[in-house]
Order: sequence, then structure tokens, then C-alpha cells
Amino acid sequence: MSAEPVVCLSAMKGKTSYAPLVGVGHYVRTSGVLTPLAKAVAFTRRDSVHAPLETLVDLWLSMLVGCRSVSQVNCKLRPDTTLAQSWGRSHGFAEQSTIARVLDSMSHAQVEQLRQAVTSISRQIGASPRHDWSRPLLVDIDLTELPAGARAEGSTKGYFQEKGGAAASCAAWG
Repeated sequence: MSAEPVVCLSAMKGKTSYAPLVGVGHYVRTSGVLTPLAKAVAFTRRDSVHAPLETLVDLWLSMLVGCRSVSQVNCKLRPDTTLAQSWGRSHGFAEQSTIARVLDSMSHAQVEQLRQAVTSISRQIGASPRHDWSRPLLVDIDLTELPAGARAEGSTKGYFQEKGGAAASCAAWG
């Protein structure tokens, strides 16, 4: 991987609710992280101003901004034009209907290509392939349903089974 990123503040037109993703967008675009995606997933046609691969990236970004379904893209991701510009999208992000059409049109072969590309990207940027396996790998998993933090509405410290936390979820597994 390249040298450590340099983070600084600069004047910017517009506002965004997802400032960290502006930095992620810059890194992803300049480092070629998504190159395996562009090389592996083959689309034969383009149905809108948004290329199908850009639309898949928009779907990924919608997950990162907290969309629980494709139907939330138009209200959460699409209005953030500043974020779209930072990701190099002169036309903004794709509409939910465009994303749904791309997903619906994908063949089994394209889904497999996408899976392989995502696996390749994970190996490229993930920390576990470089882990010293002579030591244990610690994985911190928070199974609570609420965000933690001093200002998080309804957030509480600790585990409360009556709130339907991890034990309720795990009971269904076994």
C-alpha cells in the first residue's frame, strides 16, 4: 500500500452529513482500490447516465451512510451533492430505481464476478491477511442494537437481555 494519508482541512463549497466518506472517496479513487471490481464484473450495456459499476459503488455507499434498503437511497444518499462531487460524480448518485434495475439485471455469472472482486478487494485492504497468526486475532463485535456514545439517543452502557440484545438474537441460532 502507499504512504500514510495526509488529512487536512480546506475550504469547500457545500455541506455533507458524511464527511469521513469524503476522505474515503478520495482514497478509493486515488489508490485504485476498486480496480478489481472494474476488471472482474462485466456489464454489456448502460441504461442511464450512471455506469453499472458506479451504481454498485453507490449501493455500497448507501450501506455506509446507513440505508437499510435501496428505497432509502433517494432520501439519504442522493441529496448529498457534496459527497457525490467528492466521489467524482458530476451527475450525482444514482436513483434508487437505477440501482434496483442494475441489481435486477445482473446474471448469476455477474454476481459471482462481483463476489470474487469483493473478496480480492478485502484481501488487498483488509488487515487479517497481514495478521501475525502466532498471536490471537481479536475481533470486537458489538451485538447491541443501539449506537454507543454520550450523545446517542437511548444508548446505555452494558448488556440488558430484556431489551432484546445479543441473547435474543443468538437464541434463534441454537
